[in-house]
Amino acid sequence: MFTIDVDTGGTFTDCFVSSDGRSFWVKADTTPHDLTEGFINSINEAARVVGLDGARSLLKQTEIVRLSTTIATNTLIQESGIKVGLIVTRGFEDSVYSEEGDENPIFDTILPEDMVIGIKSRVDDDGRIAETDEAAEIKTGIKELLVHGARHIVISLKNAHLNPQVERDVRTHIYNAYPPQYVGFVPVLLSSEVSLTRDDMLRTNAAVLEAYIRRQMVRFLYKADEDLSKLAFRRPLLVVHNWGGAARVAKTKGVNTVDSGPAAGLYGAAYVADLYKMPCLVSMDVGGTSADYGVILGGEPPVTSSEKEIAGVPIKLPMLQTISIGAGGGSIASVENQELKVGPESAGAMPGPVCYALGGVEPATTDAFVVLGYINPENFLGGRRKLDVSKAREAIEKRVARPLGIAVEEAASRIVEKAVFFCGDFLKDMLKEKGLKAEEVTLLSVGGAGGLFCNGVANAAGINKILVPPFGTAFSAFGSSTIDLVHEYESPLSLELRDPSGSKYLSDFDALNRAIDRMEKALKVDMQGEGFSSEKIGFMLELELRCPDPLYTASVVSNKLGFSSTEDLKVICDEFSEDGAEGRIVLDAVRLKATCDTPHAKLPTFPEEGADPGSSYKGKRKVWWEKGFVDTAVYEKEALKNGNEVKGPAIVEGKATTIPIPEGKVYRIDKYLFGMIEEA
Repeated sequence: MFTIDVDTGGTFTDCFVSSDGRSFWVKADTTPHDLTEGFINSINEAARVVGLDGARSLLKQTEIVRLSTTIATNTLIQESGIKVGLIVTRGFEDSVYSEEGDENPIFDTILPEDMVIGIKSRVDDDGRIAETDEAAEIKTGIKELLVHGARHIVISLKNAHLNPQVERDVRTHIYNAYPPQYVGFVPVLLSSEVSLTRDDMLRTNAAVLEAYIRRQMVRFLYKADEDLSKLAFRRPLLVVHNWGGAARVAKTKGVNTVDSGPAAGLYGAAYVADLYKMPCLVSMDVGGTSADYGVILGGEPPVTSSEKEIAGVPIKLPMLQTISIGAGGGSIASVENQELKVGPESAGAMPGPVCYALGGVEPATTDAFVVLGYINPENFLGGRRKLDVSKAREAIEKRVARPLGIAVEEAASRIVEKAVFFCGDFLKDMLKEKGLKAEEVTLLSVGGAGGLFCNGVANAAGINKILVPPFGTAFSAFGSSTIDLVHEYESPLSLELRDPSGSKYLSDFDALNRAIDRMEKALKVDMQGEGFSSEKIGFMLELELRCPDPLYTASVVSNKLGFSSTEDLKVICDEFSEDGAEGRIVLDAVRLKATCDTPHAKLPTFPEEGADPGSSYKGKRKVWWEKGFVDTAVYEKEALKNGNEVKGPAIVEGKATTIPIPEGKVYRIDKYLFGMIEEA
């Protein structure tokens, strides 16, 4: 039986297939007009590689299909989501619940100030609906948002986490006020459906982000699931979430998919760090549109963070610590006021860089690499696509070289330098911020453009070792293969666990235990709906606690699924108090996470073949190194064997990536066919 893991990026769709200790990986073009077309094409290509007749034959022999994607991330980077209208409690229209004197950063990104209206509806601090606006007032506000072009409406009211009914009532008024033909095409989303955090601003931000990206994600995910069903796959498609698990489409929110591709890559990086026993591994995934970073310490996936920024907007949702910037092989180069600019705009897959000859006219980083000889135009994607060097040269000359008054090669070199050192400087700052020493870090270079970027990035950041996987161009898809089925439910509660004196504890556990029991039953139903037995499910309970004075919040994990004595509670409170919380402790929410092991890929090992890479030698070609072209040896990446050493200057050329090896560096292959770049 096979496992299939697909990662849909802005430029390419990668597919990683594993069975009986064998692994295969392929790339297909991402198809922006219909993302599911590229999704199914990648599975068809994988079927061809494993020797089967198309996707249907492969899927009939498949246990699990997981999907990760950067589509939501790219939507935010390129600011291409839909226009959102927001309804808040009256008095918070200008602040959107930010602290007094501060402005909610959401106004700087995706929410115009004229797209927020206020109504009277709100909930008191004790969870009771204090007041509800009249239907006529709500109708007037909605009309204003629709006139201003809202294509998705969010309702986020004060204290709605304590009683979501207040938001449901407003939505009912909206649907009663307008006939379906007028408002039916504009969805209405409640903040309490996205998050139940007590922080009104963070909950609102998460809901607005969800609305901004949801339409595109829903169309893609549901159609992908449906297309698999049409091809005789009998289990639901599992979507990788950015907090480290996978779940079926119906249990996936759009915000769960932001950075889901990088999150899958981080799990793959954690697998690699554990495999090599590396204390500090930094992953860098450079694709067509974005460069994604993550830090792995001690071989463990990065700790989930309940509070994080997405596109500069703070939210509170469980999420792995990934960082994305707008830089990649598709980053567009231009000149503004005699200054070279590269990215964050991307050429994407269609039309793509100019050298694709698919109608693109704006030069991208890939065009520069082609002009400089790093990429073989006759062997792009293993020869499946021929690149047009002359078109790339013409575009760089017209848009960059001529405005700057320099030669085409110099312009191409500056484009590469700008893109690469932007990534390197960013990484250097990130390491400094985290207190990590560059000389103790190994850079894991993945992604289609990772090999082209990695040496310059490592140099700029002061890193001495670079590790390159054999399947680095499909690394997020590989990382997806290491992920289990995970569901998480959250229940808001407002319970005093310990009184202000610090001596008296909650004695009635009924409300807490009922909430846990409801979530446990719901999670079992969800798991069974995805075809997994409840006997294989493992549970983890997390309590979100707060010390009101001085204000301090943190989450504590419990090894119990219920509470029967004060001693059970003391264990939780004592752990919370270790971080400095004294006196009164309040429970704001309880979360239950259910995990079920799923089939994973396993990496094979290969015998030692000696240092000589001669059997992979392909010849020489002219490559630009620093100030001019040099005849440079070229080696076939897929033909390199355990023990082979490639000394720079050289080019290691794969079917889906190119790795320049500078002078003074050596590229060594190990038993897993990973390559390490370090000083010769």
